[in-house]
Amino acid sequence: MLSLRAHEAGFISSNQLVKVLGNGGLTIKLDVEANAFSKSAVAAIEAVGGNAVKL
Repeated sequence: MLSLRAHEAGFISSNQLVKVLGNGGLTIKLDVEANAFSKSAVAAIEAVGGNAVKL
């Protein structure tokens, strides 16, 4: 499983909040942890068997 922590990778600072939006599509299972999700993002993540976990 690929683990990407956005703040460790330098994409955001560790005190920033992240909301995942549902633009685009997924073809692989992902487990995503974020501060917030749009309804379409949760639907897309769950449609491929993944999990959307709110922090």
